[in-house]
Amino acid sequence: MTLNQIGNLSGATTPNLKVDMFSKTLETNVKGTMLCVRAVSKAMASQEPLRYEGRHGSRNLGRGSIVNLGSAASYCAAPGMMSYTVSKHAVIGLTKTAGKSQTSQEE
Repeated sequence: MTLNQIGNLSGATTPNLKVDMFSKTLETNVKGTMLCVRAVSKAMASQEPLRYEGRHGSRNLGRGSIVNLGSAASYCAAPGMMSYTVSKHAVIGLTKTAGKSQTSQEE
């Protein structure tokens, strides 16, 4: 299992938000998450799936788990939190897409 908790919190009201600070937040929170997911996904794909053998039968447990932590800011906007909110909302989309990509490869 990989737990991914990346976060760069920078705040400014929308008219005062500097483009370089916005870019740095996205670079850290979104690109950092993507790089971690990509690296771990490659390692997981090369492993044999684990199987559970119990008294009621067996089942496939998969090759591992990746947990990306977002933020309540993904759902609730707050003044001065534009770059952080946007980046954490992107982490949710990245996580959903990566999960769908992994399961479609295993089928």
